[in-house]
Amino acid sequence: KRDALEQEQQIKSLEHDKEVSDLILKQKEAEEKEKQREIEMLEIQNEKKQLTIQKQEETKKRFVWTFGFVLIILLLIVYSLISARRKNVKLKTQKKQIEQKNDELNQQNEEISAQKENLEKANTKISLQNIEITDSIKYAQRIQDAVIPAFDPKVSDMISDHFILYKPKDIVSGDFYWMKRIGENIVIAVADCTGHGVPGAFMSMLGVSYLNEVVSKTRFDNAGLILDRLRRKVIKTLGQTGKEFEQKDGMDM
Repeated sequence: KRDALEQEQQIKSLEHDKEVSDLILKQKEAEEKEKQREIEMLEIQNEKKQLTIQKQEETKKRFVWTFGFVLIILLLIVYSLISARRKNVKLKTQKKQIEQKNDELNQQNEEISAQKENLEKANTKISLQNIEITDSIKYAQRIQDAVIPAFDPKVSDMISDHFILYKPKDIVSGDFYWMKRIGENIVIAVADCTGHGVPGAFMSMLGVSYLNEVVSKTRFDNAGLILDRLRRKVIKTLGQTGKEFEQKDGMDM
């Protein structure tokens, strides 16, 4: 999500830069028009001055002023043509620069769009994977619920005042409870495995399985013997040697 937000912010920034470029172009065009108007006003003023001078000295230097006036007009035309050509060259250069910037912006927009599509595809893939993983965990929950049974009615009769509070954190749980009735005796265990979620659930399944095996084969009236036998089986199964930095998986019971 953060990457998607950053991409959207980049798109907005590029669009803003494009809008700023358009505004600068419009401002330059307005300035060029204003300069053209000033030149035209200057030409008109010059023409008026020339006409005034001609009227004042028309009788004396008609031919000279006529020739001079024509020459000035020619010079103005040449100057206007040169100025117009320079302006056209400058405008073409600016136009090329703007087109290049627009091409760069378009290319960047295409790259951002492609990245956005890739992100959307990745998000879709992640969502599907999450659905598959969640479905698998929910199926594992059914297995765990089947392994961890509700209290036997006979046990409930012997322990009338009781309740069970069992609230897994991540669908499946690393905690479990276990019970078994042997004659007039009841063996009850409550355990907290290392880890939670799926890893903890694996340990809980291991604990339930070993309790069923240990209590049926050893004395059930001594909690210490049951826990010692269970501890040895967990250590043997997980290949624990007691070395430093070795993973200490197990359960508190």
